[in-house]
Amino acid sequence: MFEKEFRRIATRNIEFTEKEMESIRLRTVYNAWGDSEFMDDDFINRFYLENIRKGEYGLIEKEMNNKGAAIISLLVFEDIWSRNIYALAHWNLYKDKMFLVDLLN
Repeated sequence: MFEKEFRRIATRNIEFTEKEMESIRLRTVYNAWGDSEFMDDDFINRFYLENIRKGEYGLIEKEMNNKGAAIISLLVFEDIWSRNIYALAHWNLYKDKMFLVDLLN
């Protein structure tokens, strides 16, 4: 069984089932929590590059909690098409953040 922690998007508190992940070709989800001061663009870039393998594509989400901490979720997809379809289906989340997608891919 695939670990729950790798099926949960912490920024939106969404947990996928294994079947849901298979249907959207989502391989895994990585989450990071920390002080917003240190989770800058350089951290996001390193976090992305350290967790994406050749042939995979990802989406980054970053949210701030009410205590000033940052939460980052990295969604890792099997291919660019799956990533793009997911981003288009959730356009309301990613429309203002597409610069991150372009920067990291």
